[in-house]
Amino acid sequence: MYETINDQIEVLAGFKRGQIIPYRFKWGIHQYDVKKVNLVHGEMRGRDMLYYFSVSDEANYFKLCFDASKMLWKLEEMMES
Repeated sequence: MYETINDQIEVLAGFKRGQIIPYRFKWGIHQYDVKKVNLVHGEMRGRDMLYYFSVSDEANYFKLCFDASKMLWKLEEMMES
């Protein structure tokens, strides 16, 4: 089931060789461990740089967005398997 979310989330991420790597995120009362980063891309929206991450845990797929200018993360989409 595919769902559009657009909620702010808390993310535990690392920075390695100029890359952002999300490891875990919390959405409401749920916590998800990122098992795989499937795709990463960035885009400029006005003056803001946004980074999009397609990630998965053991059972679900998620689209995360990191707004570098505001230092905020959002869960944009989720697909439960």
